[in-house]
Order: sequence, then structure tokens, then C-alpha cells
Amino acid sequence: MPLNKIGAFAEFAAIDQRAIAKVPEYLSDEEAACVPLTALTAQQAFELMKPKSGETIFISGGTGGLGAMAIPVAKSYGLTVITNGSAVNRDRVLALGEDRFIDYKTEDYGTVLSDVDYVPDTLGERELPKQLSILNRGGKLVSPRYAERRIRFTQWNVRL
Repeated sequence: MPLNKIGAFAEFAAIDQRAIAKVPEYLSDEEAACVPLTALTAQQAFELMKPKSGETIFISGGTGGLGAMAIPVAKSYGLTVITNGSAVNRDRVLALGEDRFIDYKTEDYGTVLSDVDYVPDTLGERELPKQLSILNRGGKLVSPRYAERRIRFTQWNVRL
């Protein structure tokens, strides 16, 4: 539904046809219902960061739902993508176009990465100091935080 209208609980609703999409056969309705929120969250983070082609992004937890959406979006911007996660999911995220995978059980991204241009926070407050430490001078970190039942983004620009 449009953000400025009510009626999502109505039996019928009229909406712009450009706002709908066919659910692919390989997804259940429940699975498909999750896609817009994570895709929109990823896209909003990229709009705030304003990435430039050829730069580097670290997507922590790239094997999760938000990471799986953020990797293809990052590649569409022409970014070099680094992520971490469980080795079990390595092939799946590499198939999304990722350039470097870090197995979080054997490597700490905080010690093996530096000079990263962008970090969309996908893990929360506990990881922020480590995520900030891998950014280069002028790098950007964007983190969603929940307030007033809506997602708001906080952005840090690193100036050393």
C-alpha cells in the first residue's frame, strides 16, 4: 500500500500496477513476502552511502537475508564485495557475485581487513567498533536502527 494511505487490512485494495510483482514459482507466498523489506533496506543503505564504482564494501553477515540482498545490489554499483559468514554458505554467496569470503570461524575480519570504503551494518551495535575500525579515511558506515516502529538509518563518515 502507498505509505500515505490506509487500508492494508481491507478485503480489496486498488494500487498502482507498477507496485506489484508476480511471485516466482520457486518461492512460497511467505518467502516472497520477506523479499521487499530486505531489498528495500539494502537499497536505502546504498542510497545513503552513494557508492562509486571500483570501491570496496564489506557486508558483515553476507550469508544472511539482508546480506544476500545487499551483495547483488553492491555488484550493480560496480563495487568489490567482501563478506563473512559460515563456510557452509560460501558457495551460495560467491554465486551472488561476491569477490572475497571470510569464514568467521577461522578469520576475524577486524584483523584481516582495512581501507574498506563502505560498511552497511547488518549485525548491530556490538559490531560497530570493529566495523568502524576497518574503514578507510572518508569511509562510510550505515546502520539501521529501530525507532518509532520504522527503520531509520544512521550514517557515520570516518574522518581521521
